[in-house]
Amino acid sequence: MGRLSYQSWTRLIAFANAELAGLRLQKIQHQDEGDLVLELFGPGGRRWVRFCAGALGARFYISFEPITKTPHQADAFTRDLRKRLLPGRVTGVRLRNEDKVVEIQLGRPDDSFLLVLEAFGNRPNLLLLDAQETILFRYQRGTAQRPCKLGDTYEDPPPLEGVSRDVETEEHASLSDRDLNLSLAEQFRVQDEDQRRSDIRRLLRGSLMRDLKRLRRKKKAIAAQLENLPEPENVRARANVLAAQLHRVVKGSDTVVLNNVGQEGLPDEVTIELDPRRSPQDNLNRMYRRATRADRTLKHAERQTVELNAQMAALEARLEAIERGDFDDQPPPPAKKQKRKRADGKAKTDLDRVAIVHEFGSIKILIGRNAESNDELLRRYARGNDLWFHVRDGAGSHVLLKCQSGRPKQEDIYRAAWFAARHSSLKTDALVDVMWTECKNVRKAKGAPAGQVTVRNNHTIQVRTEDRIS
Repeated sequence: MGRLSYQSWTRLIAFANAELAGLRLQKIQHQDEGDLVLELFGPGGRRWVRFCAGALGARFYISFEPITKTPHQADAFTRDLRKRLLPGRVTGVRLRNEDKVVEIQLGRPDDSFLLVLEAFGNRPNLLLLDAQETILFRYQRGTAQRPCKLGDTYEDPPPLEGVSRDVETEEHASLSDRDLNLSLAEQFRVQDEDQRRSDIRRLLRGSLMRDLKRLRRKKKAIAAQLENLPEPENVRARANVLAAQLHRVVKGSDTVVLNNVGQEGLPDEVTIELDPRRSPQDNLNRMYRRATRADRTLKHAERQTVELNAQMAALEARLEAIERGDFDDQPPPPAKKQKRKRADGKAKTDLDRVAIVHEFGSIKILIGRNAESNDELLRRYARGNDLWFHVRDGAGSHVLLKCQSGRPKQEDIYRAAWFAARHSSLKTDALVDVMWTECKNVRKAKGAPAGQVTVRNNHTIQVRTEDRIS
């Protein structure tokens, strides 16, 4: 359907005045910037008026069916209209100054307003005027010739001199006023659908591109991690050399040069760096652990890379389908920051915020998260016969062992002591001394720093941090 002539506009507005005059304004629906839908109600039922001066150009028509709402949030212009015009009533619709300027006259019990659509040119505009035609709000800024400043009196655009009114096309002239309006509604519905699919394509493409960039960054980070990862077999071979000649290592040495004992890939003389603060056996154990960790990291990185490649291939295939127009007519859901949930799916309790909780049958082990949590753990959750654990000669978490039935077994005491060692500054030591006692023997001195307590009648248990507790 071609562009409307002035004669067609005249017929359309006359039809609108007959249909809308006297109807009550119930809602103002925001479609997009400068694009509104007025929902009206009267004896003949509901009417929806499209009043648009947005990016899609000037649009004005009446719909007898609801116009699909877009997900856009109302802007300042729409909010101001709602505040001023609701509840109101349409008193008339007309063309101003014999030009393509549509005026909807709206009345309230205490005031009246004019909603103006300048439907000509490449920059259509929406304006709200008061009864004295003072500009209260406008969608587009004015030009040098027509500033349209807020607070100024509205001036109709000057007529174009020497330009005759364009003649109504045969297509439009053959339609009744009602059919002309319905044809416009159908034309704009098709355009809206095309625009909506274009917007959905853009949103889907943007969402997929963000996901693709995130996966590429993750893959790049894995590659960087592998570059700095020692070769597991090399570390294990050097550990084997050290194990075979451990008797030659003097405690306190920072390096040692040993003969190769048949390990492939190593020179005849192998230089091994040591931690002088640790014993030769501890240094050997650390090397084997480093090799195990490197091996585990390498295998995990390989699995992650395979998964990332599959995910990236799926995203790229989806992008190609979107470019072909093969996608659902639903926009992607807005990205939401998901709150981290516990593995068991339960909501976090007050205890969870204070302590790490482990349950083994009838016993429960509580581990303080920080110094303040340690104090709260003792103050709120400790009972006199519960057992309290802490590393000796080091900083760490307070650990409580709570037993629901009778006294805890020795293996339960060892388990709680192991957690105290693993949650301390001595967690890298092979053997750690942990003191323990009943909670009634632990006191918080007045004015003492957070986490600092006095302990009496305590015992000591030695644990191996390399043990696996389950």
